[in-house]
Amino acid sequence: MPKKPKSKAVRDGGTSLPPITTKERRSIEKSIKEKYDRFRQKYPEIRGKRLDFVNHFIEEGILFLSIRFMDGTNFCIQYEPTIDLMGVEYSDMKTGDAVILNDYFRRRDY
Repeated sequence: MPKKPKSKAVRDGGTSLPPITTKERRSIEKSIKEKYDRFRQKYPEIRGKRLDFVNHFIEEGILFLSIRFMDGTNFCIQYEPTIDLMGVEYSDMKTGDAVILNDYFRRRDY
């Protein structure tokens, strides 16, 4: 059986990147596996269940995300509204009127 040729360095723009070694690849795969294992432990109630449907709705300003499973159980996540930055301005109030000297940020939908 012929030997597998060694991979060559990859070029990213003007920078030459060396190939990933087998040891580095194993380390990356291990860290990815550990990361996914942490995700699986976060909500153990839903691990391995078959999904029936997903529903979302807003009630009294709260967003509900509801996940229904085939065994009749339901997993619900609720989001409350937050305080959003609408604008940042610097103004001169000497005359009693707000004379805007600098407008640093203005949200586009307002």
